[in-house]
Amino acid sequence: MKSTDGLWRAILTSFGIGAEFLRNRHGPCPGCGGKDRFRFDDRDGRGTWYCNGGGSPSYGDGYDLISHVTGGDKSRTFREVQHWLQGSAPPTPSPAKIESLGTGVYALKLWGKAVEGVAFHPYAKTKRITWEAGAKRHRSVSGRVVGYGADCVLVPIRDLSTGDVVAVQAINDQGKKQTFGPIKGNGFVCGNTLDKTIPWYVLEGWADAVSMVFHHHKGNAAAFAALGLNNLDALAQRVAEVYEPERIVILEDAA
Repeated sequence: MKSTDGLWRAILTSFGIGAEFLRNRHGPCPGCGGKDRFRFDDRDGRGTWYCNGGGSPSYGDGYDLISHVTGGDKSRTFREVQHWLQGSAPPTPSPAKIESLGTGVYALKLWGKAVEGVAFHPYAKTKRITWEAGAKRHRSVSGRVVGYGADCVLVPIRDLSTGDVVAVQAINDQGKKQTFGPIKGNGFVCGNTLDKTIPWYVLEGWADAVSMVFHHHKGNAAAFAALGLNNLDALAQRVAEVYEPERIVILEDAA
């Protein structure tokens, strides 16, 4: 077993916990998403931290912090960190294993462990999105496209009839996108869906929908992201059936 003493800042950032969280003063928690409840003091180089958890404190060493953020158990975290110290990545979970549960199940597990922090994500920054914008952040998503243990923006994909999250799109720091769960006819919902007379859009991407509503129309519009070109028409049909707006504009990404 290799020692982790004095190495925790490098380990934690490698595991997707941003350097902006690793400061010895109160600030946002990378695990629970609280605004001013977390500090990283790294006593004796052991990666120690404390989160008051809104009255239910959590604390521990660097292993505990990774588990706090990812929701994984400490024994698995220990193995993964030891792999990292030995210069090798732990094995990527088999896509077949995820699919045996159903990607919809995996999507809901991811969404259930997601936290705030979208505004700090590199992809959101490139899109000039400086708030949560209806999405969340998960620092340990695994998939063929986004990679192993990827720090991702998670975009909720909803059943328009019920409003329930049934799938997610994960976007890693390089902008690579992977969808988990059923997507056809479902989508991301953004803006004012109560006024049938304002502009209504169906677009491909999360950032497109957010930009259309808040950058172009100052919040006075409704937009739905299909999260893929092949879902545009099916989503537009569902929007028409569920909301009955006066007009829907369908916009594809520019080639």
